[in-house]
Amino acid sequence: MRSLSRVRTTGEAVLDIRKPGMRFAWKVMQAMLRLYGGGRTLRGECEEVKHRTHSNGWLRLAVLAVALALPGCSVTLVYDDAPSSVLQPESEYPLSNEVVHLYVTVLPQDKSKGERYGYTFDETNAMGRGDILSKDPLFDIIIREGTSEGPSEEEASKPPIVSNATLELRGNMALNDVQKSYKIRLDDDSERWPGQDTLNLNKHYRDLTRVRNKLSYDYFAMIPDLISLRTQFVQLHVKDESDGVQGGDFEDYGLYTHVEEVNEAFLASRKLDPYGQLYKAVGFGFFRYEEQLKLVTDPTYDEAAFETVLEVEGSQDHRKLISMLEAVNDPTTDFVRVFDRYFDRDNYFTWMAVNLLFGNLDTFTFNYFIYSPSNSQRWYFIPWDYDRTFRNFEWFGGSKQPMDPWKAGLSNWWGVKLHQRVIQTPELLEGLKAKVEALGGIVTEERTRELLNGYYDAVGPIVTQGADAAAFPKEIGQFDEEFKRIAGMPSFYKQQFYELLEKPMPVFVSSPAANDGKLRFVWDPSYDAQGDAVAYDFEIGAEPLLSNPIVSVRDLSDSTYEIDPPAPGTYYVRVTVKDAAGHTQVSYGSVRGEDGAYIFGVNAFTVE
Repeated sequence: MRSLSRVRTTGEAVLDIRKPGMRFAWKVMQAMLRLYGGGRTLRGECEEVKHRTHSNGWLRLAVLAVALALPGCSVTLVYDDAPSSVLQPESEYPLSNEVVHLYVTVLPQDKSKGERYGYTFDETNAMGRGDILSKDPLFDIIIREGTSEGPSEEEASKPPIVSNATLELRGNMALNDVQKSYKIRLDDDSERWPGQDTLNLNKHYRDLTRVRNKLSYDYFAMIPDLISLRTQFVQLHVKDESDGVQGGDFEDYGLYTHVEEVNEAFLASRKLDPYGQLYKAVGFGFFRYEEQLKLVTDPTYDEAAFETVLEVEGSQDHRKLISMLEAVNDPTTDFVRVFDRYFDRDNYFTWMAVNLLFGNLDTFTFNYFIYSPSNSQRWYFIPWDYDRTFRNFEWFGGSKQPMDPWKAGLSNWWGVKLHQRVIQTPELLEGLKAKVEALGGIVTEERTRELLNGYYDAVGPIVTQGADAAAFPKEIGQFDEEFKRIAGMPSFYKQQFYELLEKPMPVFVSSPAANDGKLRFVWDPSYDAQGDAVAYDFEIGAEPLLSNPIVSVRDLSDSTYEIDPPAPGTYYVRVTVKDAAGHTQVSYGSVRGEDGAYIFGVNAFTVE
């Protein structure tokens, strides 16, 4: 992975642009190069200039300026070209099953600080997603480490402090869960933990094992070409004084998993460029999104609208992003050349392959980061939020509802423009298959079971008693059952990937539109990875099962069909895709039948 980390002059004068304030120095030096070097690097002999990287930044800038001013002095750009597995060696961030005890005192709320401070901790934990997002409660806290017996003696002996951090609830749909997750931001003058200023304490209430996220990131640390995040099991103890009543005891809140924050400091810690572009996908299908994704210099730029698609975590310069999206969405280009210009094959194939092997369906348009160093046009995927992996499409163990059929295998990502074009490009699809095979030698049932055994000994006693046991969404005995189910899931998903690749891709059916007295239905064309011809069966009925369709047409070659408008009422449309080998796929969409069960591949529409 290429990332500009420093600039070196002959004689080891080094400007580390990962350091705060050094970005300005780098820009000044670039300007000087353009002014005095005609846009080219100066060549020739140069006096040796020595300066250590921890010296004063302004002195360093002066040294570089002098070096540039010397006749014939050269400036060399130094890159980190190593893959992410070298940038983050396992020895630097060793895997650990240790459970760390954190003690949090929620301080009395000071309502004079604003509306966010107007709620008690109990009130906030009882809120649903809507209230939490609109009110966004915030708490001043004291956070300290300790043991199962209490805060450590060293921590307890420290003088009283007003606060050293803030706490808020985190998550999206998980905000509706009985047990909440928390984000803790350490104050600027607080000691880092360890080397991090933000703690993401995830409860993973819907994961009966509570270990799927950590299992995924521990695997990422073993897999080349993909950056992992530091994770840590945490048992949280809370003393709630938010209502003004002080002097109580710490209450056990059970097991959490801390996951490292992805931000500029995260990039710098991996020797990556913290000044590059970094975005978190929240509704991003690699389309152009012309109404939302604009340059900040555009008079119509709206930050809130931009962040409905991508949250900006790095540079505010969006030119590179927009250039990439325009190329990806241009059907006239040679896509292999576009892909190789803007993406790294190993990183992309690895990210897709782990999602396939882990059964991670929640990366359709969200739950990942894209990153590009400032000196490069390429984009890299960084994984995020893997608590719903290694499951048989169940949240609570024993789902009563079948899963949407298009969410299995590559069809889950077919609706994303970038992934769609990769699937349609045989050379790139073969590269993905090869990566699935390669990672199958790392993600094995034996290794998974070994990791799980270590987790079980650490977290089992916490989850099966106390706060977690009291709020467990199923019978506590299912904790052991769920642990046993995980190890065999990657081999199941690998086999499923190849089997479902035989099927054609699903289609989106648009709402019907009036056209010269007719109702016109349109759907996007399907695709078959084997190159088989595809055809469409089109049906309309007055009930969702379409047992007695009022329109039924077979073997359409076009992705559009018109009908005479039926009488006013609610109707249901189904488009089934089939290939020459007899494999079928349903269209995107679902409705509920009279018994409440989902009927997949069916969409409702109304005639007035």
